[in-house]
Amino acid sequence: MTHKMNIIRALILGLAIAGTAMSQPSFTITQLPNTLHPSDAIVWVGANGAMLGDTTDPVTGITQCAKYQNGTWSVFSTPGYSCYIYGANKSGQFAGSLIPPINSNGTVTTYPFANLDGSFFIPQPPGETYASGSSGSSSAYTSMGSALTVNDSGAVLGESLAANSSEPAQFVGWIYSGLLQYRTLNTADIPYTDAIAFNNSGVVAGAATFGASGGASNMHPAIFATDGSVKDLGTFGGDEGWAYAINSSGQVTGCAQNTTTYTLFYGVTQGCQAFLYDGASMQQIPVPGTNYMSQGLWIDDAGDVVGNYYKQFNNWGVADGYFYYSKGVLYWLDSTTIPSLPAGAKVVSASFVNGTNQILAALLLANQDTAWYLLTPATDNAQPAITAVVNGASFQAPISGGSWITIAGANLSTITRPWNASDFVGTQLPTELDGVSVTVNGLAAYPYYISSTQLNVLAPDGLTAGPVEVQVTNPQGTSNVFTVKASSETPAFFLFATKYAAAEHANGAPIGPAALGGNFTPAKPGETIELYGTGFGPMNPFSPSGQILTAPAPLASADTVTITVGGQPAVVTYAGVISNGLDQLNVTVPAGLPNGDTAIVATVNGVSTQVGLAIAVQQ
Repeated sequence: MTHKMNIIRALILGLAIAGTAMSQPSFTITQLPNTLHPSDAIVWVGANGAMLGDTTDPVTGITQCAKYQNGTWSVFSTPGYSCYIYGANKSGQFAGSLIPPINSNGTVTTYPFANLDGSFFIPQPPGETYASGSSGSSSAYTSMGSALTVNDSGAVLGESLAANSSEPAQFVGWIYSGLLQYRTLNTADIPYTDAIAFNNSGVVAGAATFGASGGASNMHPAIFATDGSVKDLGTFGGDEGWAYAINSSGQVTGCAQNTTTYTLFYGVTQGCQAFLYDGASMQQIPVPGTNYMSQGLWIDDAGDVVGNYYKQFNNWGVADGYFYYSKGVLYWLDSTTIPSLPAGAKVVSASFVNGTNQILAALLLANQDTAWYLLTPATDNAQPAITAVVNGASFQAPISGGSWITIAGANLSTITRPWNASDFVGTQLPTELDGVSVTVNGLAAYPYYISSTQLNVLAPDGLTAGPVEVQVTNPQGTSNVFTVKASSETPAFFLFATKYAAAEHANGAPIGPAALGGNFTPAKPGETIELYGTGFGPMNPFSPSGQILTAPAPLASADTVTITVGGQPAVVTYAGVISNGLDQLNVTVPAGLPNGDTAIVATVNGVSTQVGLAIAVQQ
């Protein structure tokens, strides 16, 4: 018997995402006061109406950092330097770069700065200097430095480009936490890092080179923990990727390359796709029509993402548009989603405001001026409502204890995610995710996946046959009581596509017709295959559904399990529970079956699986 632990995520989470839907959000749009010049940038908006940004004199070309307060824009004095703000915290402390004029040798020095108390301060990690030079210099030097943002604790994230005569240039990420205290992100094992964002706990999102790839190429999205450890988030099969934003819960968004290649003027590159990392796994954010690149650039504390996309490579690096990804659904930030935008306007920049779901957007108007708006998605504080409770594989009633069930409704959660490792306490399964909990006849269930319209939940043990009451509680309130029938066994197979019972060959490859794509292949007569379902009843020896199952165990009623394939009895070689709520049946496909789709039915204690299922068979 093969123990397939990963099938639970592929089946249950896959079904959850496929079934998630959400109504079109409505936005309140508010135009912000005009900037000093039509092309100026706004970087930060405070709760009191204050703003921070950059203003560029159209005559001199000098850029200065600016602040809007009490109805007036004013500039910060940085004589001899151009000033750019890159990030700020909720209280208005900000950070960025100061750039002096080009030196006589044609090089430019960039200085990081932080403004934490009304004055400019240049962070300088130990061992680094900010001075122009060349790679032939005999001493170490840093020719560039940038302070990227400030978190709500007043810590500053930055990075410097360092080099000396014997080593190639490399980025050094660092955090300044006050009183000349610095923490650098580079280690002996990971010398090449790219710090991009961090949260209030000091956890950094960015990129790093892992392994012996050499140089700063092949950087992967990475999370830099406060204990000095670095987590490689991987890619979608490509070489590189970057993490661009991290929220207070440690969720991360960014861009990871896949295997699709594009030939550009400078060579061959791979497509890069937006992702959302939920703390356990990295999932691609589907951005329809994106043939070249999509990027998750910002993430709020609810796990919503703002990003941009490129349909194809363009020399100017100008994105084709921006998107808002919320609760598993993507919306274009344009007039199709927000019809109240000015006629002919295009969103050319978008970011979240201070961890909230409010979006700061720059609009390029029809007259080519830039106007800045706040886009606020309507907040839905409606209480949760249940409309259906069904078996999580058959999507039919009844349900049974210790099996996977699906709850459908509205306003079930304001957050979309599965459980992750941090939700567990020892060997105990979580009984709530982000304040979302479920009871069945007053007993706590174990939510695996939450979204606004669907919950996937492991039912508790001890459900008596007959009607049971199901309720959902979340921070907005408690739902209606929904009554559903319960039985001791409710056997059902998970599905591939719409009608194929979830099954694998002994080598783990999925069973199905080649038309399903990927590495699906039919089963062969005489082959022993593995089928996956839920609701086939308790195991023996018994293990509580709320504790992580550490070893497979046979069904208590294994001797009553029968299976027919194409109407012929099949030999069942194993019937057991391999993971919480996940049942596995090993069965030998009868000889002599014709090629094509063949009906399959399993029965336990006289109760059969859902009708109309098939497996693909090929001699």
